[in-house]
Amino acid sequence: MSDMTVTLDVVLKRPLFAHAEVVAGKSGLHRRVRWVHILEIPLFDETIIQGDELILSTGVGLPWGQISHTEFLQNLIDRKATCLCIELGHYFFTISDEMKALADEHHFPLIVFRQPVNFIEVTQDLHSLIINRQHQSLVKLDLISRTFHALSLTSRATSSIIKELQNHTGAQVVFLPVQDSPFFFPRTQPQQEASWLKAIHDHRAALPVANVADEPVQWKEQDESTFLLHPVVALEQTFGLIGLIISRRAADPFDSLILDRAATSLAHDFLRKHYIEEKKSQSEAAWLDDLIHGRYSNEEEVQQFVSRIVKRPNARTYRIVLLELEEAVLPDNQERPDDDESLRIHLALQVRFAFLSQLFQPFITMHAQQIIVLALDIGAPEHASARLKKAIETLTGPSRYASFGFAHSYAGIGRMKQSFLQASDSFREAMQMLRIRRLLDRPISPFYEEAGIYRLLLLIEKEAATVSFVEDTLAPLLAYDRAKGTELIKTLEVYLAEDGSKQNTAQKLFIVRQTLYHRLEKMKELLGDDFMSPDKRLALEVALRVYALGKRQ
Repeated sequence: MSDMTVTLDVVLKRPLFAHAEVVAGKSGLHRRVRWVHILEIPLFDETIIQGDELILSTGVGLPWGQISHTEFLQNLIDRKATCLCIELGHYFFTISDEMKALADEHHFPLIVFRQPVNFIEVTQDLHSLIINRQHQSLVKLDLISRTFHALSLTSRATSSIIKELQNHTGAQVVFLPVQDSPFFFPRTQPQQEASWLKAIHDHRAALPVANVADEPVQWKEQDESTFLLHPVVALEQTFGLIGLIISRRAADPFDSLILDRAATSLAHDFLRKHYIEEKKSQSEAAWLDDLIHGRYSNEEEVQQFVSRIVKRPNARTYRIVLLELEEAVLPDNQERPDDDESLRIHLALQVRFAFLSQLFQPFITMHAQQIIVLALDIGAPEHASARLKKAIETLTGPSRYASFGFAHSYAGIGRMKQSFLQASDSFREAMQMLRIRRLLDRPISPFYEEAGIYRLLLLIEKEAATVSFVEDTLAPLLAYDRAKGTELIKTLEVYLAEDGSKQNTAQKLFIVRQTLYHRLEKMKELLGDDFMSPDKRLALEVALRVYALGKRQ
């Protein structure tokens, strides 16, 4: 237990406890005292006793509740109180053998005052002690945080922070980086380390995913050792786990606080190193620019550049991913970040971590509000699309980059390629897919191969024959909408999308069925009674899609 924590054995050394006697539960004197409570009511719940309280009582109220002394004690044990201090006298004449046995069984200290004692003075004294210790804890924690921060700026930050953490806690420290081997300090027998790793693996599911935990995950093993595990999080990505294994004492809140500060400093060190690396990656950006614009003609030359970064000779399949950020309209009192270099590095780091977490080696270049990524697959090929989709989901969304002044982010993904000289093709496909996603007002897959008929429509949308086809097919509805201010085009689009279901169409358009029936009759009058026949329906659906693309440009 930390010397900042008030325990029962410390309390018993206070002057007001000079004549106190521990009559049972002596094995529980290490228990923490978080607060003091004078309790004279027979029945209570967790709203009154919340755990770790030292209970003072004369027993004056017990007869009112018609419960026995043993039942009163059992209730305190169930509510995880620290101990019961009883003033013997008119209401508690003696401590029964039954109460002592129950206290010993649960290691719950029973303390008696054989002489009158002022409970108010006891409460004031212990509360002053507890508050004093808490203040000392905060001062010490601040000093430790400053030390951790200073160490995070050194060349051997990770090992130095871990050693400092061990020095302050006296516990076994384990660090589990995502992309490296586990690190134990101090080192011990391999069998013991393997046993600890298994215990951690069994509890990892309880950790928050890519988020900052309020407190470490904590559990006890069969050998009574306590594990505290905290994620190392930066840019909403988890880069590792830092943990304490406490064997010779009970864990206390101060351990959790120190562990949290260590995790934060490790995250700062990780970010600092990667910022430096990202600033040095200008050659990568220039290389990718040349590649996607077809300036390379030698596959082996491209492969040599890749092999300097990726030490996996079989990694050959890749896709070009294009991310586009849309600027938000900011309030008058909010300014857009003006440090373009820092913004570029921060965005590049977020993108790099997202792809690496899904086993893709990213090569990144940025232009204005576009981030271009060559995502080289270094994982299991049969799950490549699912892993890439997961990476994209972490990088897109309405508020993902709100702090940087961007409202939305969109993604387009080219087809998978094996020859690096085909990167320009995958880039062109990603651009086309991004254009489709930007123009449509409904979500669709970012993968080019799943774009369906839009792949063809983009090729022919500006051809003269296509323009005349759209005009001839939709002209009656367009003219009627312009003249009458109606929404026949929109109604037809929803009606076809709902496969002719009148009920679903009316619900999607928020109109009553009678209104829909009237619109459908008008469509039959303008397009012909057979407008839902296979050939005419196909022509209408194609014309509507081309019209939508042109309208939203």
